[in-house]
Amino acid sequence: MLVNQSLSVADEIDALGPEPAKRKRGAPELAAQTAIVKALALALPAGAVVFRVTNEQQPRPGATPQQRMRFHEARKRTGVCPGFPDLGALLPGGRAIFFEVKAPAGRVDPRQAELHAHLRAIGFPVFVVRGADEAAEAVRAAGITPRQSRLDP
Repeated sequence: MLVNQSLSVADEIDALGPEPAKRKRGAPELAAQTAIVKALALALPAGAVVFRVTNEQQPRPGATPQQRMRFHEARKRTGVCPGFPDLGALLPGGRAIFFEVKAPAGRVDPRQAELHAHLRAIGFPVFVVRGADEAAEAVRAAGITPRQSRLDP
């Protein structure tokens, strides 16, 4: 609907000026994850392996609904597990610990909560953390003595 009837739609849009820039969220979760990986690499027992699980790939832009469906079905067939924690650490003695990394205001979605509960039920500790300090608390809560770094008391 035109506000100014004397202008064409194109001229009215031009008169409105450029669209306000969208506020960039940045990557607070990525920054927290990077700090956590660095801290864990120094703190966990010698021989521990810290790894990232990449579950968040999206179909190409402009994909049709059928293409998106096939994309996600193929990912599930090849082992993608929706809700799996972002980070894991394999520890000497056959132990593992998992970390779901969230931005300060981030929340665990229902699929994550369900899978995290299942992992805990079968004996794997899963912690939701927002930074290296919370990861330190999680490591201690899992009964792992930190080796060094800022995870030390």
